[in-house]
Amino acid sequence: MGWEFDILNGIQSVFQSDLMDQIMPAVTALGNGGIFWIAAGLVFTLYKKTRTFGICILTALVFEVLSCNVILKPLVARPRPFTSDPARILLIPRPEDYSFPSGHTATAFMTATMLNKEYGHKSPWIGIGAYSVATATGLMRMANNKHWLSDVLTGAGIGILSTELGYYLADLIFKERGINRLANEEVFSRMDKPSFLSLYLGLNIPLSGYDIDEQTEFSTSSGSTAGVEGAYFFNPYIGAGGRFTVSNTSIIVNTDRAENNTFDVISFYGGSYFSYPLSSRWMIGSKLLGGYVHYPLLQLADRLVTARNGFSFGSGVSLTFKAKAHCGIRFFLDYDLLPSHSKNSGEYMNMLTLGSSFMIAL
Repeated sequence: MGWEFDILNGIQSVFQSDLMDQIMPAVTALGNGGIFWIAAGLVFTLYKKTRTFGICILTALVFEVLSCNVILKPLVARPRPFTSDPARILLIPRPEDYSFPSGHTATAFMTATMLNKEYGHKSPWIGIGAYSVATATGLMRMANNKHWLSDVLTGAGIGILSTELGYYLADLIFKERGINRLANEEVFSRMDKPSFLSLYLGLNIPLSGYDIDEQTEFSTSSGSTAGVEGAYFFNPYIGAGGRFTVSNTSIIVNTDRAENNTFDVISFYGGSYFSYPLSSRWMIGSKLLGGYVHYPLLQLADRLVTARNGFSFGSGVSLTFKAKAHCGIRFFLDYDLLPSHSKNSGEYMNMLTLGSSFMIAL
């Protein structure tokens, strides 16, 4: 997580001041909207004229809570940043749950997306203002040492997707009655080619390690991956593409974490991509890739592990939602079979990457 440490330190240095210490708790509290939205959703469902909007709110909120708090947080079990810096003073109460993803950011972006959908056609400044406040909420969560960048970005994606899912289900239930429809609303087709270019952000979940020698067992903790991914589709179902990523995790040697060292992986993959449209806006996908991995020099406490390159294989599954005609959100779970860093070992490392990507449709 070295690159995320650098980003976190940079954000904290920018926002470190007496004035920001007063503003920060108020801004980050904007993500504490769960109780408000539950009450609002229940009230709106009582009246026929606003019942559809109430269903949108409650559906979005249920999906957000299930995704963030019930499934991903306990599944990933990622420690919060302040556990690595216990001396730092927190401006708001210390959370007891895990870090990934950011529920506050998810709620803030869910709210911003609803405001933009309901009132954005009246003035573009409504959408700009709503998303600016949501972005500030995410930044404040990082500035106060509560979340990593990947936590915030994934939370933002979940918040946007939760709102879109709420509107989608309300359409199915009420057959588009009661939802505002604008004359210039975008039209989606199931048969569009799903070619894309995306920003790839994920959380690594190592499944295995290997022996450097007879006395030293090497493994890694969970970490972060960032990069770009894209594919060109020849039809709605089959395409070709690849991804370039840089991964960074903490090192564990003989069950003891080496805090001052990180394990870096630079990789490039290419291969086949597959997609199947569930509807005009929802798609499931998979891929089968081959790639090349570069390991930089690795300095352990008692030795230097030389740089090494090797071939690897990857696969994965994804769920994509088209938010607009030319952009969307993709959630993915990728599996990579990586060669060992040490030339003395013939074992392979098994790695899962769970994350989200913000994609541009080509």
